[in-house]
Formats: sequence, structure tokens, C-alpha cells
Amino acid sequence: MGDRTVTGPEPDSSIPLTVAVCTHNPHLPTLVRALTAVTDEPEVRDGDAEVLVIDNASTTPVTIQGELAKLVTVIEEPVPGLTAARDMAIRTAVGDVIVFVDDDNIIGAGYLGQVRKRFAAHDELGLLGGAIYPEYETVPPSWFTAFEPIMAVRRYPSDYWKLTTGPPFTNDFPIGAGMSVRRSIAVEYARTLTEPDRIEGRRGGALSSGEDVDLGFYVLARGGHLAVDGRLRLRHVIPAARLDQSYLRKLVRGTTQSALLVDRKWSPAFGAPVMPPLHVSSRGLFARAVVAKLIGTARPAFCLRAEYYEAVRRGQRP
Repeated sequence: MGDRTVTGPEPDSSIPLTVAVCTHNPHLPTLVRALTAVTDEPEVRDGDAEVLVIDNASTTPVTIQGELAKLVTVIEEPVPGLTAARDMAIRTAVGDVIVFVDDDNIIGAGYLGQVRKRFAAHDELGLLGGAIYPEYETVPPSWFTAFEPIMAVRRYPSDYWKLTTGPPFTNDFPIGAGMSVRRSIAVEYARTLTEPDRIEGRRGGALSSGEDVDLGFYVLARGGHLAVDGRLRLRHVIPAARLDQSYLRKLVRGTTQSALLVDRKWSPAFGAPVMPPLHVSSRGLFARAVVAKLIGTARPAFCLRAEYYEAVRRGQRP
């Protein structure tokens, strides 16, 4: 990993963009907020960025009305799953850089302009992410702070910039919310995927993830770089239901299972574990799970820790 400071003349930032908003049975007021934040950007108003809404097998087809309808294009993807929705966006996009915005993401002012500047300044940059701050419908308990990363929260300060040139995975990897990728790389990546090594994003009730991290390792494997930029700021709207213990346990299981798949796929390619925390002995995991379950009877955070240890144990079994 390393940092890089760019000096000299301001780079040409005329890179055309595609903003892809993938959605499945959205909460319409939140979707409208997300689209309004995107279409308020000068790049969209000036015609330098197209906006695609990928309607991913919604029960009721998504329709956009009013002024927004003039600025966005709705495309239906009948195959359920975030990976399928993003594949459709990649196939359809015309911009040199694709910006993925979830239907519960509210990007900050100047987001698209900063994306263009970063890609123009760094020819080797393949994938870019930013700071993700939560907008909770209800205030979470104090212990939940340690688990915010599984909710796609990244509290980077505005002056933060980190360039990643190799594994292992850290929280400085770009993740799906607000992630930007060069279209040429995204097209190549989509062509390489086969069913045995395809890392699926969320699909229906399955809270799987890891497709964004998989893309990150693909970029690194082909010699590209990843970066996170604290100037790229968005709010992630998190409804109260996502703080329910049963949902959180399911989320921990899903994200851990996905991490194991990513680790198995990419560790051989890099000659070392790309997710070292997953490489703990089964005996050690069992002991940690037992202790966490005992403590979890009084402290909810340890229930989630126990879920994680058990998910890793199950994933290690042949």
C-alpha cells in the first residue's frame, strides 16, 4: 500500500461518467432522494454524466416521474441479484467511468466532479471509493459502532486519501456504495466471471456480499490500483429494521461466507492469504465462539461475534 500526492497542473477532468443506481423493491422516497442528489450534480445537468436506474426484478416496476424522469433512464434487469444488476449497468454504460450508487445512498455535493478529477490524475487507478456516513432512522446502541463496517459505513475524514497497490484486504478497499470503476476494467472483469468463481452480491433474502472486494482484487491482480478519497462523501440511509438482532446475525453470516469465498479465490493468485483474519485454527475459533456465546447472554455484541466465529468455522470445513 502507499500514498501518492499529485503535483503540477490541474489534470483534465473531462472524463464522461455513467451513474448506475441499482434497485430492487425500493423505498421510493429514499430512491427519489438518491436520484435527486445525483441529478443535482452539474455533470448531469451539463450532459457529462448519464444516469441509469437498473430495476432489478422489482415486484412493482420502478417508474420515475416529474423532472427526474427527464434526467434518468430506467432499465429492467429480470435476473435477481445485485451482481446481475451491476452487470447490466456495465453492459449498458457509455461513460469511461461507472459510479455505482445504491438506492439508499445520498451523495454529497461535488461527488461526481471529484471522481472525474481522481481518475484523470491517476492513470493506474482502477477502482475508487469514498467516505460513507450513516443516516440512522433510529439511534443504534453504543456497542454497535464496532459493527458499522458490515453496514457499509466508512467514516473517513475529508482529507483522507489512501492508495492501495496490493493485498491484503483492509477497510481502505473501495466498497459498493459510491464505488467508481473504469468501464474498460469493469467490462474485462465481467467477461472473466464463470459460475464457479462468481462472487454474488445480495440476491433476494440472501445477505451475501463481496462482489465489490472481488472486483478490487481483480484490479490489483492486473496491476491496477485502488483508492479511497475522503472528499467523496455520501450518506447511507439505514432503516430501523436493519438494527434488529436477527437481521444483524444473518448479515454477519452472509458477509463472512462471502469473505471466505473471496479469500479462497484470490489467495492462490497472490501467494498468500488475502484475508488473514479468516485463517485461524478451528480449535481457536471454537473456543472463541463458546466464550462469545456465554458473554452474549448479557451483551448483544458478543452474540454477533459468536455468529462470525461459527461462520468461519463452518466455512473452513471441507
